[in-house]
Amino acid sequence: MPTAVIEIHTAGADTEYELETRREVAAGSIQQQAVDVAAADSPIYQTAEQIPPGALKQKCTFNIGAVANPPALPAGFLPCPW
Repeated sequence: MPTAVIEIHTAGADTEYELETRREVAAGSIQQQAVDVAAADSPIYQTAEQIPPGALKQKCTFNIGAVANPPALPAGFLPCPW
């Protein structure tokens, strides 16, 4: 099963991913904003992030992409069956 990462204004992360979508999101919006993968041929098609109104104090860029080197699951956790 493909794994996706949603990177929200981070720096120095060791996670490698292939960028699928990037969107600048406004600060102080009075409407919900969304960042999603719309390409039907993507392995992470329909991966999305919903940003509620007023959630951001400053504008930022959201990146979504398929992870090339996903970390191991913690002991006792199993991947989703779908």
